[in-house]
Amino acid sequence: PSKALSVLSRMRDFDVDPDEASYTAVLNACAKKRDLKTAGMVAKEMLRAEIAPGVSTYNALIKCYAKERQFDQVLALFEDMKRDVTPNVVTYNLLIDACAQTDNTAYASEIFDEMLQAGVEYDIVTLTSLIKVRHSTLKLTARLKLFI
Repeated sequence: PSKALSVLSRMRDFDVDPDEASYTAVLNACAKKRDLKTAGMVAKEMLRAEIAPGVSTYNALIKCYAKERQFDQVLALFEDMKRDVTPNVVTYNLLIDACAQTDNTAYASEIFDEMLQAGVEYDIVTLTSLIKVRHSTLKLTARLKLFI
């Protein structure tokens, strides 16, 4: 992320204003490195620059928080997103995958239902994420049986 941040800075040095794609690229780098602190700074800077986040930007932010298993923040971002931007299949896939990672398996079916009701077609990633949710449910059930 520090290299990506330096690119934003260098853009300004050449009187080139970063756009949504530039900020989103940095946020994706933050997600890859699991750097929530930098992601938060970049998101705030983007808003200060009055650049509206699009679906890709929200997806990058959701990815950042999902990787850190901050499910409440993932849901908050999703709710914010829906006020301004239409979620796409990538958004729903990230949410379903976050459900699997955080053992929020019951919520995964709600997200999938919402996806279908919104007319968003699922893909192979969606199905893979749903399998992860099912696997997570089975692991949770097995862990509970240890205490019964």
